[in-house]
Amino acid sequence: WMAEQGLFPHASWVPAYQDKAALEWLFSHKTTDRYEMHFVQPGFWWVDDATGSSLYIIEGADRALVVDTGMADNDFIGMVKSLTRLPFDLAVTHCHGDHMYHLDKFDRYYMSEKDLPLLDAPFMKGMLGDRTFNAKLMPVKDGDIIDLGGGYEVEVFTLGGHTPGSVVYLDRKRKIALTGDALGVWMQVPMAT
Repeated sequence: WMAEQGLFPHASWVPAYQDKAALEWLFSHKTTDRYEMHFVQPGFWWVDDATGSSLYIIEGADRALVVDTGMADNDFIGMVKSLTRLPFDLAVTHCHGDHMYHLDKFDRYYMSEKDLPLLDAPFMKGMLGDRTFNAKLMPVKDGDIIDLGGGYEVEVFTLGGHTPGSVVYLDRKRKIALTGDALGVWMQVPMAT
């Protein structure tokens, strides 16, 4: 067919782009609602979203902790429930939209009070839009322990820099530290210290 049309023999894109049904199918798909879920070890998942953000799910015997939320615009809670059957809370490493975009879906969350002024910063409004947050802040500071039950605890370490209240969450039992963006990246952002 292509030779008859005087086209280069490998120009397969020509008939493909002329097929309206194929084009509609192709452009009906989007990557902004996908998650890549990585089982790291029992009770611990690392999840990447379509925006390039990472989040984590840590299980104890009684509760789970979601660390950060990413920014993919999708069924975030459904994804979390597909990985854990435990009740869960949110722990935010720092107050930036790519770490707390889905805060509006939680009743309570852990975060340093030092980051509260960032919630009203213009760049945050740009990242989060007109979302309203009614979740109860459970303030964390250096040395705090979040008990997930069954000997599973997450310890909090302050590591300001990226934001005034950046924290690291440490699961000693699994030997995993979750740092958000606190270690040496993006120190030029507003309110970085």
